[in-house]
Amino acid sequence: MTTFEAFPDGQGFDRSQDLGDPRVVDLICDDVLEGRYCHVHAGIECKTWSVMQYSFGGSRSRDDPLGNGRREAEVTGNRQMQQLMRILLCCLATATDFTVENPQTSILWLVPLFVQILALPFVETAIIHQCAYGLGSPPGSSPVEVWKKPTRISGALHGLASLSRKCPGGHVHGDLGRRSLLTLASGKKVAKITLAASYPAPLVKSLIEIVGAAWCDGDPQPNRDC
Repeated sequence: MTTFEAFPDGQGFDRSQDLGDPRVVDLICDDVLEGRYCHVHAGIECKTWSVMQYSFGGSRSRDDPLGNGRREAEVTGNRQMQQLMRILLCCLATATDFTVENPQTSILWLVPLFVQILALPFVETAIIHQCAYGLGSPPGSSPVEVWKKPTRISGALHGLASLSRKCPGGHVHGDLGRRSLLTLASGKKVAKITLAASYPAPLVKSLIEIVGAAWCDGDPQPNRDC
């Protein structure tokens, strides 16, 4: 398994892991085209794609998902999205399974090329309330909360839709606003949304199981030689 994380372990920005950098993506595309991956999963940064962007002067909309080109953060987000599209097109060219994750209401899902890719007959979608997989504040933190975080994962992965889960109820959801903080057991204050960016372990396990089963038994994309 190969992972790319622009901000690994909170240690600052790692340019060699920047998926907005065409040179980094060139290497990934080469690996995909050479058949070195059986699956690609991308969780593109949602900062400017989330509906929360309206609270910070965002210009993206349903009619203009790329925005007006005047905000630097949106231009950076567009650049990352364009590089992601390069990777997905390589996956399609080689029948490599792929999935993309973003908030359920993300404007990313409205980008025209993305809409075309997601309309392909072998693409599936899972709508996930992450509280159903145990997403919440870490042990020993204050306050103790459960986080709903409605999420969408779409891609060419046989069985992906079975990952869908709705909130089972029986709990109250904590606020994940960008300015909402909690205190860790160590006493350090952190943004809840930063902690909620990590998938809960049961969700990761379920996704890996689906990837494995699809690779061994399924054939979501045509022409794949299993």
